[in-house]
Amino acid sequence: GRKVYFRYSDPNFSILDQKITDHELSTIQNALDALSRISGAQQFEWVQEILPKLKDTFNIRSTSKDYISLESNIDLKGIKYLESISEAINKEQVIEIDYKDFKSEEPYKLNFHPYYLKQYNNRWFAFGLNEKYQIPTWNVPLDRIEKIDYVSTKYIPSDIDWYEYFYDIVGVTRLNKEVEEVVLKFSKEQAPYIETKPLHPTQITDWEGDSLIARIKVIPNYELETLILSFGDKVEVLEPKTLIETLKSKALNMFNTYNLSRLIK
Repeated sequence: GRKVYFRYSDPNFSILDQKITDHELSTIQNALDALSRISGAQQFEWVQEILPKLKDTFNIRSTSKDYISLESNIDLKGIKYLESISEAINKEQVIEIDYKDFKSEEPYKLNFHPYYLKQYNNRWFAFGLNEKYQIPTWNVPLDRIEKIDYVSTKYIPSDIDWYEYFYDIVGVTRLNKEVEEVVLKFSKEQAPYIETKPLHPTQITDWEGDSLIARIKVIPNYELETLILSFGDKVEVLEPKTLIETLKSKALNMFNTYNLSRLIK
């Protein structure tokens, strides 16, 4: 029951006066410079507020020139809702979304329990529970949102491991299918880019003559098809057959489109 007191052996020592190393200072400065690059975006006004305080605290001088560029699309429609949805996730708050998909003439409302935000191909997507259909992995692109309101409906939390959810796919669309081994044959010119920037964490590569064979284990979806098509004639799908037929059909449509356009001219 006795009170016990501890003191530093050096009476002038304070844990608040600990010096940071030059390496730590450089790391902090790089981080602040990176933050300053996004401070102008609408959903990051708070960055502009804290930057001067942090630079003053660590006695960091501002750089006079830009030397880093982050890939982002601050003009993307709906990006202004990013902060609101992020806040709703943290506070476990249900939101009502006025949503307009590409097929609807007018927006419609849906009660949404947001769980996760993911960026892919410079677009943001919110995943959560569609209250009407009770689908806990509903996908809402932010650029299709017209309006967001908070509602008092009880929030239903999720136990989904989102890292695992996205691990088996490229992009954001997870279809109700089994994981398949996709085998791709890349040209010698394209190979270095595939080796240094894998298509998927499961990628395994080996050389066959002048061609690089890349194997990934994923659930085929639209984003995977688009990614493969982006390599043009530098890639050939070897497996699975269903994916070969899908891409063959798309390639044929492209061929017919170009031939038709030339005939018209």
